[in-house]
Amino acid sequence: MPTEREISILRRKCFACGKCRVVCPSFAEGGCDPMEIMVGGECDVSLCTECGKCSEVCRRTDPFTVMKYMKGNL
Repeated sequence: MPTEREISILRRKCFACGKCRVVCPSFAEGGCDPMEIMVGGECDVSLCTECGKCSEVCRRTDPFTVMKYMKGNL
């Protein structure tokens, strides 16, 4: 499990390009927005489907790890 510091570093690497949002099935259905989480916003991470597509398209950071971390700390 990553530390809070490691999650903070992953979040700071995000520059809000939106690629994760485009491929996220949860966001497409009105659920959690991975980009919003990455830039420090809030949404219901319990709606994350944990498919990992967000991290597959992201070349800078790892939204999937951040979402899992946030989900595990609800």
